[in-house]
Amino acid sequence: MKRGIKALLMLLAMFALAGCGDDPSSVGSGLIPDKITIKDFDSETDSVTKSSESFRKVVSLNGASFFLAGRADGITASSLIRFDFSIFPYKTDLKNDSLIIRSAKIRLSPFYYYGDTSSHVPLEAYKIYNNWSSGTLNNDSIPGLIVPRENLIVPGSQFSSDSVYTFNLQSSIIKEWLFSASDTTGFVNNGLMITGATGATRIAGFRSFSTDENIIPSIELVLEKAGSYVDTVIYFLLEDIHLIEGGALTLPANRLLVRSGFVDLSKLYFDLSKLPTGAIINKAVLTLYVDTLNTKTGDNIENLLYAYFMADSLSNTYENITSSQLNRVGATFTGEVTSIITRMLFQNNNQGIAITPGSLSDGVERFVLYSTTHPDSLLRPRLQIYYSVAE
Repeated sequence: MKRGIKALLMLLAMFALAGCGDDPSSVGSGLIPDKITIKDFDSETDSVTKSSESFRKVVSLNGASFFLAGRADGITASSLIRFDFSIFPYKTDLKNDSLIIRSAKIRLSPFYYYGDTSSHVPLEAYKIYNNWSSGTLNNDSIPGLIVPRENLIVPGSQFSSDSVYTFNLQSSIIKEWLFSASDTTGFVNNGLMITGATGATRIAGFRSFSTDENIIPSIELVLEKAGSYVDTVIYFLLEDIHLIEGGALTLPANRLLVRSGFVDLSKLYFDLSKLPTGAIINKAVLTLYVDTLNTKTGDNIENLLYAYFMADSLSNTYENITSSQLNRVGATFTGEVTSIITRMLFQNNNQGIAITPGSLSDGVERFVLYSTTHPDSLLRPRLQIYYSVAE
């Protein structure tokens, strides 16, 4: 509120200084308003046209800070990972068929969980048959990448805890990857798809990269050449991307959905035509009310939302350069949206406010909010604006 008053007073002071050496009756006449009034706009109490709806946006998930695997709430999370074998010292022994792969253990560090807190995630791992790129992959690509499906995890080798997941892979897939690293024609390293086994009730998120080698996903190979050596070598993750399938929801009426991973977003519109021309926006606050019964989140997540200036409501395009953070306190998300409202008025372009999760690609968080049509007016999205006008 104080910023707008300060700006107006500074402007008035400039006019006053410009004419201080002249006759005050002739210089600046009519420029100084008789009174500055602070007023407010409240979508809850004022008669204001408003609307809201949810929409889905296709985004790339290759920018996520961790990758997912598991099943929960009808959601299946799968990840494609590939290890870097570029520095492999036993190429000759491999080509001479004198290299024995005694074991191949993958180590993953869980960072995030969603779903049943009483269990860990039983995993399955499949060979990927075709090349893939984390920049172009989507859910429709999965069937062609992993057909036929054959679980490559050695039975009985899985171990899981809150800090580490490990499992052994069959040596056949390791040989293919090492032959590829040895520039052998006919072999490629397309990596591995990891997903939750049938019956899983939890989704785990695993660290992708870290400065700590104990956290980076790795594969430990124990290699032997009979009568010559037994060596343990460790290789680290080269690239990863996760994909989300399923998750169809049936929500109660008069709700909005904001969800990570898919990505489901929402937009709000408030008619601001009642604000007078020339009004200086001192402060604008947006409050959203949470349906706590239908909202579900994992751990280690940013429990917040973002509000953005909606540039085109028809194509559901919003601009990142004008945004505000909405922080959660109990059953509400609240944040200052002054910059968004100021831009709407300055550009005479009010196409609404987009609402997104704190992270589009990390996790599968589901935030359910009450919409502008909810029968209880106290639960509807609320926009409060405090502004100054000269009279």
